Amino acid sequence: MTDIVRSRETSAARRRVAAADRSREWRERQRETEAARVAELNTLKAEVASLRAERDRLLAALGHASGVSGIDEDLARAVVKMAGLRRSAAGPLSIAHAQVATADIIAVAAYIRCGGRSAGQVAYDAARRRVLERLQQFLPPPGEA
Repeated sequence: MTDIVRSRETSAARRRVAAADRSREWRERQRETEAARVAELNTLKAEVASLRAERDRLLAALGHASGVSGIDEDLARAVVKMAGLRRSAAGPLSIAHAQVATADIIAVAAYIRCGGRSAGQVAYDAARRRVLERLQQFLPPPGEA
């Protein structure tokens, strides 16, 4: 009879040890997963910080140029958005979409300028007209080109 009780105690102890091992392994996997998530989050935070610093640098540079208006900033934001410009370790910029139409950039600049879809078509058309007028100021007269 004592052998049966001991074997039950032994098998119960083995089950407890196996359960503890599974629990320990699960906790280790959870820690590794959490560490990977934290590392990815830190990487994303660093990228956001570098993008914000670059944006601030560009805004400061644009702010000190003569004759700069909000339309210039909107055009810069549209170029960054449409061309997929990013900071690059290999060089100063990485361009994701090199083939971007100027008409698309002007449309995005007008969209940014008017405040988005909620502003409506009339506001978009007015903003697009202002963007085109501002661009004309930078172009040489027809005879000089």
